[in-house]
Amino acid sequence: MVGYRDELGVAIDWEPQKFVPNLTAFAQRWQAQPRAWAFVPADEVERLQRELGVEMQVVARGPQYAIVKKP
Repeated sequence: MVGYRDELGVAIDWEPQKFVPNLTAFAQRWQAQPRAWAFVPADEVERLQRELGVEMQVVARGPQYAIVKKP
């Protein structure tokens, strides 16, 4: 989850290095991994690709969410 703490705040504090604070950090981690998967809002896939400069291949898409992977 990117930038969302709420009820997960205590667990995030246990392992803060696993928390992704914003989309810029997400893009950096995505680019650094040889393989990556994400669950994103379906209507945000193209915007994320364009604004973050990350390549994503849609594996499955529903009305609300899409599963993407690094090609």
